[in-house]
Parts: sequence; C-alpha cells; structure tokens
Amino acid sequence: MKEENKTKKQLISELAGLHQQIAKVKRIEAGRSQIGEDREKLEARLRTIIESLPFDFFGLDARGRYFIQNSISETLWGAFIGKRPEDLNVDRETLALWLDNNRRAFSGEIVKGEVEFIREGEKRCYYNIIAPIYARGKIDGILGFNIDITERKKMEEELKRRERELQIEARNLEEANIALKVLLKRRDEDRTELEEKVLLNIKELVTPYIEKLKMSGLDERQKTYVGILESNLTQVTSSFSHKLSFKFMNFTPTEIQVADLLRQGKTNKQISELMQSSPRAIAFHRENIRRKLELKNKKINLKSYLLSLTK
Repeated sequence: MKEENKTKKQLISELAGLHQQIAKVKRIEAGRSQIGEDREKLEARLRTIIESLPFDFFGLDARGRYFIQNSISETLWGAFIGKRPEDLNVDRETLALWLDNNRRAFSGEIVKGEVEFIREGEKRCYYNIIAPIYARGKIDGILGFNIDITERKKMEEELKRRERELQIEARNLEEANIALKVLLKRRDEDRTELEEKVLLNIKELVTPYIEKLKMSGLDERQKTYVGILESNLTQVTSSFSHKLSFKFMNFTPTEIQVADLLRQGKTNKQISELMQSSPRAIAFHRENIRRKLELKNKKINLKSYLLSLTK
C-alpha cells in the first residue's frame, strides 16, 4: 500500500515537472516567434531603405557572389543575385576595374573615387564607394554603391570651358583697351603737336608782319582790314593758346605772347615795340615766366628752355 502511494506521488511530481518543461518550451517558442517577427520587420525596413536609395547599391558575400542589389542596380546591370562579377555582361575594362576595387575592399580597404562606365554606348561618370563587411572580426563580404555624377561633371566641364573663354575675352579686352589708350594718347599728342606748330608758325611767320603793318602808317581802311585779319587769327589760335597756357604753368595770355616772342629770339626791346609796351613791363613778364617755369636764380637760358617745351 505504501509503495502504491509512493508511486502516485512520484507520478504527480513527474507530471508537474513535465508541465513546467512544456510551459518553458512554449515560452521559448513564443520568444522565437517574436524574434522571427522582429527579424522580418527589420528585413522589411532594411529592404525599404535599400530600395529608396537614389543610386546603384550592391553587396557581395565572402565567396565573391552578389547577395543583394536594389532596383536601380538591377536596371543598370540586370539581375545578378547569386552571380559573380565575371558572370555579368560588361566590357573588359569595366570588369577589370570592378575586380580590382573588390579585391582592395576584401583586403580591408574602403575604396573611394570617380569611375567611368560605358552604358548603352555612352560614357557615364560615377562616384564609387566599396567597403568591407566585418563579422566577428573577419571580413565576411563587401557593400558598394555607384552615384551617377555625369551631369554634374558636364556642368563642371562647361563652367571650366566658359571660364577659359571669359579669361581669353578678358585678355583680349585688356589688350584692346591698352591699344586704344595708346592710340588715343598718340592722337592727343599728334593734335597737340599740330596745334603748337600752327600756333608757332603763326607767331613766327604771320604775327610779326601784322605788327609791322600796324606800324607802317596805314589808312583807316587798311587798319580795319589788318584788325579783322588779326581778330580772325586770334580766334583761330585761341583754343591752342588755352592749351599752351595750361602746359606752360597757367601763363596769362600776355605771358604766352611774350614767351612765344622770346622763343623766337626777340629781345625785350623788340618785344616791347611789337606789343606796344615798355621794356620794363616786358622784363616784368619775363621774370614771371622764369618763376612759373621754376627757373628763377638758375643759370638756364630762357629761350633754349622755351624751345625745348615744343619739341
């Protein structure tokens, strides 16, 4: 009887333990189910992120086979999950570049730089990055992407081309401005030289004879004609005299006339007779001329100096 009771107790205990084990298994299975759901959510989110990338994205496993790619990558290169780069339909130059970059990434290097691929007969430029994937301290694959920068490169080249054109245009414009300045300067010099020569010739070849005519006992009609002639000559040379007055340190009209006569070699007495003035007044003007030319108290011949100003 005691043995039967003992057996019943043992059975009850074993049954209770079994229920505990079953409950534990259920908890484990529930945890696994939750982990599975979380994993599915994580994978879905990861896939959404990868698909939303606006560039070519891909990954290779440790065996060198593609295990992931987004839709942009599939559009560019076709579906290649499970394939190797050598299995894809690309030209030799592109394949050689891929293999070299993959080799560098599998060796632990993060590969970055601009690359060029031929797509549908057109050369396209991409910014390429390939990085190793580490698992427990070892490289277990690589991830990479290619960002199409073709349009940006075209814009950069166009900007560089336009900049070169602008630089050439700026140089041409600068050279043209220099040439124009030289021409304008030469024109002004030629005009000034011509005006001075005309004025000098009038002073040397015409004015003395007009002065002599005025002092030769003319009748009223003759005096009128000479006056008109003198007035017209004065009008013709007035613009010249204005420029000469600026050139000769703001000489007064009388000082310009005296300076011109001195330059012709006339003496104070001759000038006083021609200008109907006193020798003392002419000497006064002469001193003013030397002062304005900064020749006062200097042993410099005034006639020679005045002649040098018109050369």
